[in-house]
Amino acid sequence: QGEILNHIIMISTNLADVKGDKLAENYASLTGLPNQAIFIGQLKQAIDRSQRSNKQVAILMLDVRNFSDINRARGRAAGDQILKAIARRLKHNVRESDTVAHFEKDNFAVLLEDLADVQQTGIVAQKILSTLGEEYQIDGDEITLEISIGISVSPEDGIDESNVRLLLLLLNVRSVS
Repeated sequence: QGEILNHIIMISTNLADVKGDKLAENYASLTGLPNQAIFIGQLKQAIDRSQRSNKQVAILMLDVRNFSDINRARGRAAGDQILKAIARRLKHNVRESDTVAHFEKDNFAVLLEDLADVQQTGIVAQKILSTLGEEYQIDGDEITLEISIGISVSPEDGIDESNVRLLLLLLNVRSVS
């Protein structure tokens, strides 16, 4: 006659730790916005969708030109407050379907999808410049930022999967007010 054996094997992983690690590697800890890796993935998908729908995709690269001066003069805590405020203002000024990302330090990116024409990009860029140019209240003082935006529109600018990283680098280097 056979024996009945009882075995219990327990393998446990703390799912919260795994999710936390994934969040940490995909999102900027300070602002909670997607990082560059997520942005590039979203951009590649957006380019694929735009090719099928004959709509445009635009990338806006934003840089706070006077951020280092503010950070040096006011301290890191003030700089962090400004970066969080920028993130909030950016999210407020684009559609839910658009992507706002925080790459590093004072570098942000916006991905606009499903655009009928390039004029829509200009309208959004002007709205962002206006909103980010409004004064920030930090420790009772008013601070004004100098913002640069570099813009590229697909398909006009030839954005595709093979040149996405180069394009982001060029937009960041050549951004204009």
